[in-house]
Amino acid sequence: MPASSTGTAALATFVSQLKYSTLPAAVVERTKELFADWFACSLAGRGYPSLVALERFALAQGPRDGQAEVIAPSEGPQKTSAYFAALLNGAAGHIVEQDDLHNASIVHPATVVFPAALAAAQELGSTGQDFVTASVAGYEVACRVGEFLGKKCVRIYHTTGTAGTLGAAAAVGHLIALTPSQMLHALGTAGTQTAGLWQFLSDAAHSKQIHTSHASAAGLLSAYTARDGLLGARDILQGSRGMGAGMAFGAEVPEALEREMGVAWKVVETSFKYHASCRHTHPSADALLSLMARHSLSASSIVRVRAHTYAAALDVLGPAAAARTVHESKFSMGFVLGIAATRGSAFLRDFTESSLSDPAVREFQSKVEMVLDPEIEALHPGRWVGRVEVQTVDGRVLEERVEEPKGDPGNTLGREEIEVKFRRLAEWGGGGWDGLRMDAFLRRAWGLERERDVRGWHGSSRPKSLAPRDLAKTAAALIIYETITLIESPAHNPGLPPIFALSDGPDRAAEVRYALEATGIRSGFLKRNLRVEAPLALVPRDMAGHGLRASLPDRSLHTDISTARFPLAAPIPLHIQISTSSKPLDSPSAMTSPLSSAEIFPLLSRAPLRRRPRARPAHASLRARPNTAVEQYLTLLAGFGEPERGSAAPADWGRGVRVERGQRVWVPERNDEKDKGKGRFSFGEYLSVQTSSS
Repeated sequence: MPASSTGTAALATFVSQLKYSTLPAAVVERTKELFADWFACSLAGRGYPSLVALERFALAQGPRDGQAEVIAPSEGPQKTSAYFAALLNGAAGHIVEQDDLHNASIVHPATVVFPAALAAAQELGSTGQDFVTASVAGYEVACRVGEFLGKKCVRIYHTTGTAGTLGAAAAVGHLIALTPSQMLHALGTAGTQTAGLWQFLSDAAHSKQIHTSHASAAGLLSAYTARDGLLGARDILQGSRGMGAGMAFGAEVPEALEREMGVAWKVVETSFKYHASCRHTHPSADALLSLMARHSLSASSIVRVRAHTYAAALDVLGPAAAARTVHESKFSMGFVLGIAATRGSAFLRDFTESSLSDPAVREFQSKVEMVLDPEIEALHPGRWVGRVEVQTVDGRVLEERVEEPKGDPGNTLGREEIEVKFRRLAEWGGGGWDGLRMDAFLRRAWGLERERDVRGWHGSSRPKSLAPRDLAKTAAALIIYETITLIESPAHNPGLPPIFALSDGPDRAAEVRYALEATGIRSGFLKRNLRVEAPLALVPRDMAGHGLRASLPDRSLHTDISTARFPLAAPIPLHIQISTSSKPLDSPSAMTSPLSSAEIFPLLSRAPLRRRPRARPAHASLRARPNTAVEQYLTLLAGFGEPERGSAAPADWGRGVRVERGQRVWVPERNDEKDKGKGRFSFGEYLSVQTSSS
């Protein structure tokens, strides 16, 4: 068969010629959601032994001055070359077992496609649209190759490490604009490097992260070398000594390579992982939880559980039945069902060292038996059906069947659920990801297709100058307020101005958020104006704010405007107007006592934000008690240097700042006749900063 007529060649041609303009809106939206999901999984992998070992290797062997970000570094922000970033990030996203899965191919595409695509895109300075399109191309190849290899392949090979290598090559190849012929060579080189054996399950080894790490980095290598003339096998999939011959064990599905190409998109077919365990356990876990809820059962009221499943689940989960380590426990059907039954969930927080020695979990684990179900086997891998048969202490035998586990395309996660999962995983990973950074990341991810480049995700803002060098001047900069109704918390931190996080307990339900918007006016004919937005934090320049400043992202304006924390490329006269309103009062006479300088803004807790705030229009008033000392906090915007512990602020602190105060004004409520006589005090400050940026 000539190479030009093979399924491999057809796939190479399709992905090399893919354009953003041809992608349906649903494909773009799902790609953004899968990217955010993978990024959070990577953050959660921070500090795990397998990742730390790879990080030490990368730091020793790779450069430290590249453009590609390391997503989950053990210490501080790190950048390296695209190759080593793909290597590390490919491992990070697969550690906590929460990354996505394409059912029909049994491939985890995100953890091999996104690391390679993001690393290359950051190195190349690619746009958000370029990155989205390349990622779609990677998913198409990884999932179609996985389907081609068939269901027998997964008995020996981890298909994410095999098919995923070609997916990574396709994504990077699209970014560097490989021709169809070059893409074919890239796939051939990627295919000859495929690996991923399940033997590690018998030893609780870390090999699974090596599968994805190698696949992502090898795919990137394959694309770059194909561009520079390295020749790969032209029929790596269907050739007589290719992947199909060596890995499919006679069960290849050749039509999968081209079936509904350009019509049925693989990103839309991909599932999110709801539980923090091997995907093969999810159908049974969902069925058990549903049955227990339907019949009001507790774990102690169950005598026996038979989990009816398919052959691949038996092959993968069987060797890990003992659940000797936290990672291995996620591959033990008995342990996972024990966690679900005793704790009501199987989230990341439920799989810990202490859970390994939990007698209730271990007792339930001993009650679980996996059995091969011929009907469910016939449906797999196209459908992942779960059925459990439960015997209770009172002699009843109950059954529950789940046709589509939580997270499957027909039972998918909504965007709010994806955000909840993102926050949970990011918080688990630590690394300074507080509510502010999570919010900023998600806003940027949901607008990914509008990004000029895809760098700077750790700061959730672009690392380049906010305004281009040909900017004639910055016309205006405004503080924008997004608020929700404030409920006073008794556990606030006295003396601190607003910060960006607040828990959603009954006595804490508020957030105040600032952003800086700058409009740049370009000189020259037909040059567009540029509007950009960056997070802004106000933090007091005293010891109380010292630790808080250290935890905020570098883009926050909590020190000197003339430093790189606000890197406009031109001098900026900065004008800020702040309006402050009191709480609702019955009459003007209700507020007659002198105002306390400590009552500047609402005093909020630093607990992580667990719900999305409701945005208000720009220039919305802050619902807070009025004050007379706002300028002492505003002047920090133009402060110079950091005061040493126990020393006074520098003499030039606040230089260039002018504050004008308006008069306090009584503003009556006008909503209803019953509000007659009620109102608020309101007053404003106008801040002018003449400091120039560097």
